[in-house]
Amino acid sequence: EPNNLKARNSFRYNGLIHRKTVGVEPAADGKGIIVVLKKRAGQRKPVTTYEKITINKNSRATLSSVRHIIRNNKYRKDLRMVS
Repeated sequence: EPNNLKARNSFRYNGLIHRKTVGVEPAADGKGIIVVLKKRAGQRKPVTTYEKITINKNSRATLSSVRHIIRNNKYRKDLRMVS
């Protein structure tokens, strides 16, 4: 299922029922990652529900960028270290 970071069947990691979720996927070209965020606004329109951000940096800068994205957009704190 999309945005399930641990691929576990549990309420905490479920990406479908929460209002704000975070997902991390590898980029199509094999360089970098794609951070998929579920937005609160526009959830009735499936096209605008998810926002994709491509990060193409070294490992330390990528981790820092993901943490800043989650913290600044006020996403769930329990997903910060998992992502």
